Amino acid sequence: MSDYQPVFPVSAAHHDSLQYHFYFPSTFIALRLFYTQSLRHYSMWCADLATGSLQELINEQDGAQTKAVPLRVTGREGLSLKAADEEGRSHQQLTIDDNKELHEISATLTDGRSIKISFGSGPIHSWMTGDPEEVVIHRPVMPCQLTTNDGKTESGFGYSKRYSWASPPNHWCYRFVHALVPADQQAWREVYWTADAQFGDGKYDYFKRLTNAEGAQLEAAADSYHQHSRVVGLQMSGTERVEVKLTREVCKWQADMRSGSMNSRMVQRLCECEVWVDGHLAHKGLALNEYCLGTLG
Repeated sequence: MSDYQPVFPVSAAHHDSLQYHFYFPSTFIALRLFYTQSLRHYSMWCADLATGSLQELINEQDGAQTKAVPLRVTGREGLSLKAADEEGRSHQQLTIDDNKELHEISATLTDGRSIKISFGSGPIHSWMTGDPEEVVIHRPVMPCQLTTNDGKTESGFGYSKRYSWASPPNHWCYRFVHALVPADQQAWREVYWTADAQFGDGKYDYFKRLTNAEGAQLEAAADSYHQHSRVVGLQMSGTERVEVKLTREVCKWQADMRSGSMNSRMVQRLCECEVWVDGHLAHKGLALNEYCLGTLG
């Protein structure tokens, strides 16, 4: 598996989604690209972990009522996108390079501030869907560094998920959690990522754990389910039950994705979390919880 992303969208006929989020000691940052044949969306928000205050940095959408500043391919092999406004409107600048030459996200905001996130791929996990043109790529723990225009830097870890869909369902609902258990600012102990979804008439779920002991060891639960603030994985590596509990919501962001043939609400919650193993508290960390419900097209 290559350590860079293919072009976005992978095909004009596919539904394509790419997301990143990054945990730094003082700041959390989330970025989402979303494409269907009727809608384009990209957004970016951040949270101050000390105060819980949320700031939406970018939210561009091209649907039934709005026209987004388009993200255009800039030519490198792999993913390289830059916001380009042909009409001369004032807007935030966003550049995403996740290719053979560069792994970097940079944004210049309307108030003049700028940020840059440099990242490595870390362990890469992907699986096939049966369609050779479809993409499923998870990078559950990416080392990263945040640099701001005032010269401040922070190191942390991030997550990225990319999927494309040749024949998406008309209706969907899903829940997703990514939880990071740090050892310290320079190292991670465990990472969990898990989903529970209904795509049309099809049920889909997984619960995975990556541990940073003797190399990155990947494990999967035999069964799992989600509640609003609790995720349960059953029968994993000699344990009967692993729970990720979202104990306190730090902040919440949402977007309504609407076009002539789509109406979905996507919600992202940043939460403090606890990991319980067979009824005993094992770890504490931070988690992103995302859920979405509606129509897709």
